[in-house]
Amino acid sequence: MRLIDFLLVALVAAAGLATSQVFRAADVTGEGAPRGAGALPTAGPIPRSPLRTPSGVTANAPGAPAWRFIVIHHSGTRRGSAAVFSRARGGPETLPYHYVIGNGTDSGDGEVELTARGLYQCPGPQCGSPEIDRWALGICLVGNFDLEAPSRRQVDAVITLARRLAKAHSIPAGNVVGERELAPDRSSCPGKRFPLDAVRRTLAQ
Repeated sequence: MRLIDFLLVALVAAAGLATSQVFRAADVTGEGAPRGAGALPTAGPIPRSPLRTPSGVTANAPGAPAWRFIVIHHSGTRRGSAAVFSRARGGPETLPYHYVIGNGTDSGDGEVELTARGLYQCPGPQCGSPEIDRWALGICLVGNFDLEAPSRRQVDAVITLARRLAKAHSIPAGNVVGERELAPDRSSCPGKRFPLDAVRRTLAQ
């Protein structure tokens, strides 16, 4: 086992989570992505750590203000995964999202992947607004939803994940937003065919 693999396994064990329910080391190092049933990668409270990501971005420390928003994105691509996007951007620390939900191309349809930023609970430059980015968890669904709708499994996965995150961080359904609602002049994300209002209504139930 490589040193990075050992350290990641030890970190998860310290958080009291089972590695099979969280991620594989490859998800964080960018060397591959898991295939499987698409189970949520967190089995309990989201791990919070004073560690730093490889880019040196300080994670939200224990006692820091809780996350206030969940921002939903689409990748704008026909295919992809957390590992694919990390490689394209130059490394896992460059991916601005905390979770990626696959569409059946490079990861499973509806498969939820925990990114390095999600593991370390670091804010990311996902909306172009530091005032929002500091408080926002980002979920990116693979696909271009200006051209086609997300799969049923993707919608189910984002609802399940957003509900868990909202409960863990006391985020109201009204604070589950699309990037276009925060930056309408910058983006149509998560796409015109993404059922954002329906997702919010479901979360509010």
